[in-house]
Amino acid sequence: MRYVNPAYTSWIGQLKYGQSQKLSRHQAAAWVIARRVAGYAERLPKSVIAALPVVAVAVEQTTWLKPKVKTEWLNRLNDWKEYSPLKGRPWLL
Repeated sequence: MRYVNPAYTSWIGQLKYGQSQKLSRHQAAAWVIARRVAGYAERLPKSVIAALPVVAVAVEQTTWLKPKVKTEWLNRLNDWKEYSPLKGRPWLL
């Protein structure tokens, strides 16, 4: 038996497989877990990558975030490639 980190499986599954495969949220999460067990790494869809600059601008304009949190979020959004499983920092984006 092999254990994998179940973090963000519902979100990833719904985003990548739920609509195209017509799976429920739970089925899509199970699909992501099975792919992790098989050794596949998930990549961000192009639509999400294209939206990251827009999200970064929105975060920058918020007034309710603490400055430290805002800086951390902006760093993650601007340097999203550094927060990938291939860099040893999975599940952070």
